[in-house]
Amino acid sequence: VSYAIADDAILINGLDIRTDTILGVFRGSIDNVLAENALRRLRLEADNLRVDRTSVFPAAWDFDNFNLVATVSDDFSIYTIEKVEAGVGEARLQATAELDTTVAHEPGEFPYEFDLTAEIVGELTRDDILTFWPVTFVDGARRFVDNRVLSATATEASVSLSLRPESFAEGYLRDEDLLVNFSFKDGEVKFLSDVPSIANGMGTGKLTGDSFNLTSVDATFADWTVDSVTVDFPTLNQLGAPFTVIATGSGPAQSVLNILSESRLELEEQTGFDPNRVGGDANVVFKMVRPALDNVSFEDTRIEVLGNIREASLADAVDSLDLENATVQVDMTNDRLIITGFGDLGPAPVQFTWRDALLPDELPADLSATAVLTPDVLNSFGLLGRAYLSGEIPVEMQGKVGGSGISEAAIAFDLRDSRIDIAEIGWIKPAGEPARATLSYSGDLRTQASSLRLESENAKLDGDVLLDEAFRLQSLTLRRLFLRDITDVSGTLRRVEGGGIEMALTGLYLDISPALGDFSGVGGAGGGPGFPLSITAQVDQLRLRRGLDLAGASLRLDSASDGLRAVSASGTTSTGASLAAEYVAGRRGAPAEISLKSGDAGFLAAAFFGLDFVEGGALDLTGTLATQTQPIKLLAKVDNARLTDAPFFTQILSLASLRGLTDTLSGEGVLFTKIEVPITVAGGRYIIEGGRASGPALGLTVNGWIGLEGDGIEIDGVLVPSFGVNSMLGGVPVIGDLFVGRRGEGIFSITYSVRGTLQKAQVSVNPLSAVTPGILRRIFENPSDTSIPQSLPIDPNLKPPTEKLPDLPDEEFIPPAPGD
Repeated sequence: VSYAIADDAILINGLDIRTDTILGVFRGSIDNVLAENALRRLRLEADNLRVDRTSVFPAAWDFDNFNLVATVSDDFSIYTIEKVEAGVGEARLQATAELDTTVAHEPGEFPYEFDLTAEIVGELTRDDILTFWPVTFVDGARRFVDNRVLSATATEASVSLSLRPESFAEGYLRDEDLLVNFSFKDGEVKFLSDVPSIANGMGTGKLTGDSFNLTSVDATFADWTVDSVTVDFPTLNQLGAPFTVIATGSGPAQSVLNILSESRLELEEQTGFDPNRVGGDANVVFKMVRPALDNVSFEDTRIEVLGNIREASLADAVDSLDLENATVQVDMTNDRLIITGFGDLGPAPVQFTWRDALLPDELPADLSATAVLTPDVLNSFGLLGRAYLSGEIPVEMQGKVGGSGISEAAIAFDLRDSRIDIAEIGWIKPAGEPARATLSYSGDLRTQASSLRLESENAKLDGDVLLDEAFRLQSLTLRRLFLRDITDVSGTLRRVEGGGIEMALTGLYLDISPALGDFSGVGGAGGGPGFPLSITAQVDQLRLRRGLDLAGASLRLDSASDGLRAVSASGTTSTGASLAAEYVAGRRGAPAEISLKSGDAGFLAAAFFGLDFVEGGALDLTGTLATQTQPIKLLAKVDNARLTDAPFFTQILSLASLRGLTDTLSGEGVLFTKIEVPITVAGGRYIIEGGRASGPALGLTVNGWIGLEGDGIEIDGVLVPSFGVNSMLGGVPVIGDLFVGRRGEGIFSITYSVRGTLQKAQVSVNPLSAVTPGILRRIFENPSDTSIPQSLPIDPNLKPPTEKLPDLPDEEFIPPAPGD
């Protein structure tokens, strides 16, 4: 050390001494040099000054251009530092201080009074700060800076320190005895080891005797912008006391979810949720509270995340439907996740809440949602919504969601404001009529059947439904399906290969008349559900059409995308007669075929044609239905039927003076053992060409037409009284043709004609034809117009109506009863 004595000071240059001996050096020098004069002023200057106090600080201090001006009391007990200036790295230290060594104090107390005010102009690095920070002073804050602050530059720092004997009465510095304010930039802090650090921080800090606070007003976090970060140590000297970090920022929602999944929170592993399905921009408030210790377990770290996501999206939110245009709120802690929001699920608006306990036992999350289903949404699930539904259906759902999707749910559908029109079965639920449906399941909806219920004023459904991987209906077990006036059955429904549906039903009642449609149209029935469907049914009552119900009935119905392919039904009519009906659609332009067999022809005549004057008889009806080129062609064969109270037929018998037959007709009826009627249905008419009937008392032929609605009739024919005897000569060659005429006529026959309607017909009879040989009788006939209207297409292969009628088998002669 070299020094010089001035008038009132000692000038020292090149000082490199330990601070624990500096006062002794000064004092010894002063005592020897100025023993007779009190030292009043001290100025210390050094180009390079090193202060080594490594017992307290982590390293020695190095100063550049050190300059100190101080005064010392006469007894060297009070030191007043008027000015200290020194270069510290890239910064310049400016300070004033006062030390009083004469203060009274108790044993163990701080023995001095020391006041310091300092400012740092320029920039200090993180390492510069740690160098001037005593290793045992507010060590909690110091460890945080040492371990968690990866880099930082402090600027414009100010220090105010006031030490008294009682300053360490609690074993650490009182909070009010120290105040350090500073600004910083380029800060990088890593709060959690498995979470990216917050970088490029800029803000301010504050250190007191027992607290530490950092506030950043700008920073970055991965690809996020961090608007603010606050780090708050409310107490520094209590071992393990909690400190709080609060950060706000914005950025892509997907990236922060990926960060949470890769952290100890294990979001994806705990919930099975893939963050890459998420889109949208988020604003988040992050809060962490943890003990101020080096090694802290996750259980002892409290994390809270509050945020919202704008223009949020979730791919495959439900099956292939995406959630879009959503606004989502996120509330997350260590042990729970709550997501609420609203948006568009496909074309449907939806509001939802997701609650997840985030427990290690992988319990499923709770999901509640409300939505409005539209026909388009149902179509996306393969449920043909637009075909049957108009209006909207509010839906409420409560469910459990695991990694593989919804594992448990209860879904309620409010059908009040929707109109459901299933024309194929004739059922309509009008808008405004109260109706609700529920779907509940546990397990996987695609592997385990789920309960489905529907109830309204006129409908009830109770069954179990199973969906396939595409959420299309796979099977439905019906405990009961009730549609008023349409069906009351139970059974099963299942989807088969190719997308068709098979149904097996049993129950009280089934009406299939809407599915059968209008058989008089081109193509026959032309109805059906419009998709592949196969139905087998055993029901107590089956309705084929209005007025035609079967008891103890069996049904088989097959439909394709173009309509019905085949229908067969059998059962017992209301009269106790058996009935079997069959319909088979034509292929490649061929006409559809029908057949009908019944033990009560009269019942069917009334049910189909409104003819109530036929009783009994066994019917065998066969034929083909209309195509683009030909009309309906039927052949009805009836055995042992009776004709009773036929209005126009009674007039024919009266005009023919066949009084006995007239009385019989109005009583027990006239018996026909064999009836054969070819029928063409076209132009709004039943056209009969060559119809004939034979019985023991009477035979007749029929040609003409009857309106489909009974609104017109034109019929001509021949009556043959005592048909068995009267027609015997018909079997004799040549002579039979001469006297009998056509097959079905007799020697004594009467021609007739009927005009008008079924309710009011004009009947005429030619009495001269009764004594006229058959070959001449044709002169007196006036055949009706049985041609098909020209507006209808005619098959060129059709036989002309004037062709000779086919022969009937010879009738066994039955003598007439006495009096007939």
